[in-house]
Amino acid sequence: MTESGTTNGAAGCPEYELLLVAARARFQPEAREMLLEAVGSRQDWNHVSQLATAHGLLPLLVRQIDQDCPDFLPPAAREILQKRFEENTLRTFLMACELIRLLDLFDAHGIQAIPFKGPALAVLIYGDFSLRQADDLDILIHEQDFWKASVLLESRGFLRHPPILRDQFKIYSRLECDMTFVHGSSGLRIDLHWNFVPPHLGFSYETEPLWRRLESLDLIGRSIPALPMEDQLLLMCLHGSKHMWNHLEWICGVAGLLDGEKTLDWDRLSQRAKDCGGQRALALGLLLARDMLDAKLPPQALAEIGRERISAELAQEVRKGLGAGSAQGLRRLTWFQFRLIKSPGGRIRYCFSRSMLPSYKDLGWVHLPSSLSFLYFFLRPIRLMVLRVQAAMLR
Repeated sequence: MTESGTTNGAAGCPEYELLLVAARARFQPEAREMLLEAVGSRQDWNHVSQLATAHGLLPLLVRQIDQDCPDFLPPAAREILQKRFEENTLRTFLMACELIRLLDLFDAHGIQAIPFKGPALAVLIYGDFSLRQADDLDILIHEQDFWKASVLLESRGFLRHPPILRDQFKIYSRLECDMTFVHGSSGLRIDLHWNFVPPHLGFSYETEPLWRRLESLDLIGRSIPALPMEDQLLLMCLHGSKHMWNHLEWICGVAGLLDGEKTLDWDRLSQRAKDCGGQRALALGLLLARDMLDAKLPPQALAEIGRERISAELAQEVRKGLGAGSAQGLRRLTWFQFRLIKSPGGRIRYCFSRSMLPSYKDLGWVHLPSSLSFLYFFLRPIRLMVLRVQAAMLR
């Protein structure tokens, strides 16, 4: 599932409305009559399949139709959707198996690791690893274990991206929160994290306390470490807000974690959001789950929403963008992220980080030893100027 770009939705589009109804029906039984009506109406099922895949909702859509109205689905449409559902199930099963192998590998070498998102999150939200689409595995480790874990992944055929050198990692880790590894033959992608959000977003999520409050869940017969429910929900809201919530499945995931059968400590959740500066991101995720999927919110959650007026404005912008299927654009996304930050100091840091801090592209442009890494701050404007000159010459 891609992390950015257009969703191809459209206001009033029956295929988009079908996805919304199916997502509501997952958590709200009263929406199932609406799902039956939506499936029975004339649909472009190729478009449904493409749109559901783009939004990460295809497996959930197929499962919900199978449960509530299987006889209303045309045979040709069933064949299209079932094929993609089976492909996703196989892919996520293989990813779950690889995740367990990697956790065992890290454990054998003394590296603590926590899987999040991907198959692990699917089990927590839906009770079934196959009901989320995933293109990668996300694993959190201690920052000091990164290079050791990197060597282990490379021994299994994974390649680092960006291919920075070891002496560049110290500055890279201050700029980013993860690094991607891609398997040379299978193409499987692993995002190895030492934090959950990059520093430039203005959030300051403390990961070290997490290691003392881990829980566990069952994944294909194995017990694996898992984040507490409160952290899972907050991280989903931070992640969705980072990408302007351009996938319906992320909103569906929030609704799933708000399911009445799950127990959330709202005081603890609110405090963690405050500690990391994510109050608006949390309120935004709750608003979207309520307004788009009819998620039932307890009084504590409603109070969280009421404290964040700007979150309501951002939620309206997200709904409008999803319904129109409009591309984000860098300027629009930057302005969106800026408004998510509540503190003036955080907003100043965000502007400084976006304009002045070097990126991995700067690290790849010129290799400097650790003792001279401060020079990247001066090289960045030079590199950007060179790029603009090159672009002008090609016009």
